[in-house]
Amino acid sequence: MKNTQTILLILSIFVLFNLLGNQFSKRIDLTKDKQYTLSTATNSLLKTLTEPVTVKAYFSEGLPEVLTKTKNDVQELLIEYNAISKGNLVYEFITPSTPEQELEAKQSGIFPRQVQTRESNEVKLANLFCGAIIEMGDRKEPIPFFQPGGPTEYMLTTSIKKLAAAEKASVGLLQGHGEPTIQALGQAGQAINTMYNLQAVNLGNEGVPSQFGTLLVLSPKDSFPPSHFAFLDAFLGRGGKLLVALDLVKGDLQNAQGTLQTTGFETWLKQKGVEVEGAFITDTKCGSVTVSSGQQGLFNFGQQVQFHYFPMSSNFSDHPVTKGIEQVMFPFASGVKASNDQVKFTPIAKTSNQTGRVIPPVTFDVMKRWQGSDFPMGTQTLGALVEGNFSNDTPSKMIVFGDGEFLTLGQNPSNVTLFFNCVDWLADDSGLFDLRMKSVASRPLKEVTASKKKMITYFNFLFPVLLIFGYGFFRAQRRRATRMKRMQENYG
Repeated sequence: MKNTQTILLILSIFVLFNLLGNQFSKRIDLTKDKQYTLSTATNSLLKTLTEPVTVKAYFSEGLPEVLTKTKNDVQELLIEYNAISKGNLVYEFITPSTPEQELEAKQSGIFPRQVQTRESNEVKLANLFCGAIIEMGDRKEPIPFFQPGGPTEYMLTTSIKKLAAAEKASVGLLQGHGEPTIQALGQAGQAINTMYNLQAVNLGNEGVPSQFGTLLVLSPKDSFPPSHFAFLDAFLGRGGKLLVALDLVKGDLQNAQGTLQTTGFETWLKQKGVEVEGAFITDTKCGSVTVSSGQQGLFNFGQQVQFHYFPMSSNFSDHPVTKGIEQVMFPFASGVKASNDQVKFTPIAKTSNQTGRVIPPVTFDVMKRWQGSDFPMGTQTLGALVEGNFSNDTPSKMIVFGDGEFLTLGQNPSNVTLFFNCVDWLADDSGLFDLRMKSVASRPLKEVTASKKKMITYFNFLFPVLLIFGYGFFRAQRRRATRMKRMQENYG
């Protein structure tokens, strides 16, 4: 009777926990960097959805293990999204197994990727779907592919935010001092317009309009009147943010001349705590230029020659702005450094550890034979984040580069990505941008010797077996002792 009551009590507790689990779901995140805890930005967005959102996730059958884990991660996130949004976000998982379903996925912007799979101990290549389409009303936003270990929450939340935003935040592009137009920014400008409303801003007699919280100052060539600096002070004084890409040195390859180009902005910037140096950086790791090698018949042949005035940076900090950036060329760049200790100065893009500095004016010799002695300096900073109270004791932040041409250099994807990331980091007030760093980290075991690996393998195999045998032996001995005790004459 007592055993029956105990069993019924345990079953009742089990049923109660299951019922509560259906009503209240909560995961305990024990990871070091809270990989499985939704951000405040995501929670806030989902709780304020005004229209239903549908997520259609396309995952093929026969996914390799790494993509199966990605699918499970997406599913767990969407379960939480649904709960937090109180049903305003619904989702479905589709296995594109028919031509009609595959066509529907492709028309939505989800295309299969060629992935290695293993079948019958044979490695094969298969075209697999691993993406999603986010729908709100008649608007759609595709996620073409979920990168294994990538920032899945950022991708999902950003896509929802694009659809849910009633009005895009405004980002200003300063004009009136020889800066490039929005059209001249090409792909970089188009990328910014996907998330923000990029508009030209002329300071005129009124300063920066109030709807702009972020202002881009890109490669000005003409002098700034004092009133414009006053307007910029007022902009920073209300918490405005600046992206500055300054060409303090100018290179002219056609005439092989390098000169200093002052606008007064560099002086104003130095007063704020950051200095762009008036010298060309030369670097052993650099880009190339094409030099004519003569004409043969009707054809004019050229050869690629390293040009050390084009630093090629792959030395980026571990920061959301430079997440995923591999390599960016900075043509005719200057160094950037803090001019006082009142600001927080964080380098984000740096040169190699073999560099030089050339004071203009200079005549470029493309065919010069460079020596190791031409690069006596170590690593120099090409771009930095600067945070501080720049005006009226109001906290603000800037990103400053000692080169403006990299923004439109051939519309290289890495250049465009870096430019967009800078704008997004400055203009995003929700904290969503920091989710770009939230990816699944690989934490491999420390390197061990072959003999130690073998010992660990045998231990993992034998220990459970020995544990079972040990427990069995213990039980047998205990029963034997009980029997012996009962056999004694005075037992009971």
